[in-house]
Amino acid sequence: MTFLLLLWSFRAVLFTELVSVRPARCAAHGPAVRADTLTGQVTTRYPSGKIKEVATYAHGLRHGLATGYNPNGDLHHEAHYQNGELDGPFRLYRKGYLFQEISYREGRYHGPWVAYRKGRKTIEAPFAQGQLDGWYYDYYYPSGRIRRKAFYRNGTLVSGEYCYGKDGYLQYELIKAGPTNPHNRLLEQVFYDQSGRVIRSKFIDTFPVTTYLFGLPR
Repeated sequence: MTFLLLLWSFRAVLFTELVSVRPARCAAHGPAVRADTLTGQVTTRYPSGKIKEVATYAHGLRHGLATGYNPNGDLHHEAHYQNGELDGPFRLYRKGYLFQEISYREGRYHGPWVAYRKGRKTIEAPFAQGQLDGWYYDYYYPSGRIRRKAFYRNGTLVSGEYCYGKDGYLQYELIKAGPTNPHNRLLEQVFYDQSGRVIRSKFIDTFPVTTYLFGLPR
């Protein structure tokens, strides 16, 4: 049985809280200022001197575009802020390719989330007010055929889950219990052959449901 796992590998990349009030410098040789009064474009650098991030601030809070870079100079992320909170499109890059993109509203996921592998879509899911809301799709690479799909409403799995083979046939489905079962317990896992005939089934006790988000700040 497959399930979606929660990963936080890059959570520390960005922050949305008020900047520290310790003295800071707007650029490598700029004048020292109080961090809670920072306004305008602020450049931070790695110890090597290479640019780490260029961000726009207003009164100590990120407000506008923030662009981050890896130590080798490659683009790492592009983010938009409003009054210190992520608000608008967020894009994460890996090895020169767009890796993930999602929109935020007032610091919460809101809009389509899409993951890529070398320019090809591998996962997409819609969010509303921080919750999965709609069809979640996981695609085979590089063909783009659906590998797995499931339907969510307000962050709750509604449909069970459907898993497909590389040739497009339904391999199995996880049949979810009805509304009288509040703990996301599944009734049955049903397996099919390529003609659509049921070949076996088994009962499932529980189905862990979380979100497979690679390193997006939350």
